[in-house]
Amino acid sequence: GTSSSSSSSSFDELAAAVRECGAKDVYCNRVYEPWKIARDGECERRFAAELNVRFRSFNAGVLYEPWDARPDATDDACWNSGYGSARFFLRGC
Repeated sequence: GTSSSSSSSSFDELAAAVRECGAKDVYCNRVYEPWKIARDGECERRFAAELNVRFRSFNAGVLYEPWDARPDATDDACWNSGYGSARFFLRGC
């Protein structure tokens, strides 16, 4: 859900593992649902503020980050290939 209790729970569980092993960094794969972005943002802020731990996320499940994709900025050959804007994403295959 979108409640802060889910992000608190996520943070609490991860924080317990961080404390147990003495980690200084947390690494994860980026997600793109708005409520998960909010959850991860809260976890990142709390790790820095409460535990002095760096939270790093990485692109793992998409060819292009949503904010980097420019499907309308293609050449005429892509639009005329029969794939339309999907051609932009097919280039990564």
